[in-house]
Amino acid sequence: MKHRPALVCLSCLVLLVAACQSVLPHAQNEHDRVDPGVGLTDRADADRIDHPDASAVAAAEPSPAPAALEVHVLRNGEPLAERRVEVSNGPSEPRRFRLTLVTDLDGRARFEDVPPGVLIVRLLADDPALAVTYGAVGYYAEVAPGQEAQVKLGESGRRVAGVVRPAVGVTWPDEVEVSVTLAPPDPLKDPEVKKRGPSLPDGFSDWSDEQRRAWRGSIEGAEWERDLMRVRLSANKGRTFYRTMLDAAGAFRFEDVLPGEYALITVVRSRPQAAPLVVHNIIGLDGESPPPPKPAIPATLGRFESVLEVPAGRGRADEAPIDLGVLDIPSP
Repeated sequence: MKHRPALVCLSCLVLLVAACQSVLPHAQNEHDRVDPGVGLTDRADADRIDHPDASAVAAAEPSPAPAALEVHVLRNGEPLAERRVEVSNGPSEPRRFRLTLVTDLDGRARFEDVPPGVLIVRLLADDPALAVTYGAVGYYAEVAPGQEAQVKLGESGRRVAGVVRPAVGVTWPDEVEVSVTLAPPDPLKDPEVKKRGPSLPDGFSDWSDEQRRAWRGSIEGAEWERDLMRVRLSANKGRTFYRTMLDAAGAFRFEDVLPGEYALITVVRSRPQAAPLVVHNIIGLDGESPPPPKPAIPATLGRFESVLEVPAGRGRADEAPIDLGVLDIPSP
């Protein structure tokens, strides 16, 4: 009996550490989202679409030979050192892969043992100043099993600039953030690509909204969503996307945008907030304690899209940017 208090305290400590570990990684990942403009669903939502038996699929399917990917990051033809580069596979895959490396002095980052297929390569701009000054650029790279692929981010292109402001007489609160994305047009708008996608159930167009929501939340609906995402990701291979944030005056700019047609997407979101670390009263090994709080997931308050054609430039360093002027959008 003399040792029971120590045992209870040790048990409490173990449970407290476990609770903290369950809170902190969750808070870190929930707000790390891929803008819908890049042709993928929001990463947090994608993680919630679970494979009906992902572990069984992973165990049953043989693993293809891993590949390698070297990413070279440039800005105005010069290498960018000490910049974070992320490589991930599509959120529809049962075996998720995501790895972040920092570029060396030559602006290169080499990823070993990556899964073959179409991968999403992103230059990250976590610092707010970098998010405005440089923004983030991404590329859909295809890597064959057992092979090595090379990708360049930031090849010479045009500068695109503009200003986003809410409707006259309306101001945005401090609790929102506004991102601007130049993304490839949705490949599913191409009838030939759409044919490769999965089919909806017979009579789906006649279903009520409640029936559609129920089906999308089912295993069959989740599989349909995954198959659709795979088709979209595959069709995007070889395409580039760009993302930036507004500065204090509402201005934005993209550097080195390659010529082509893009969807110009402005998204207004609530700012992500991590859940506070709360220490609960732990009853004991045989008792129950309340679950740890979850962080607030940023809500999309508004999404506005238009089409932008970026012409090829003349390759001059002093070439004037493509000025989009003022984009007036309503407040969320």
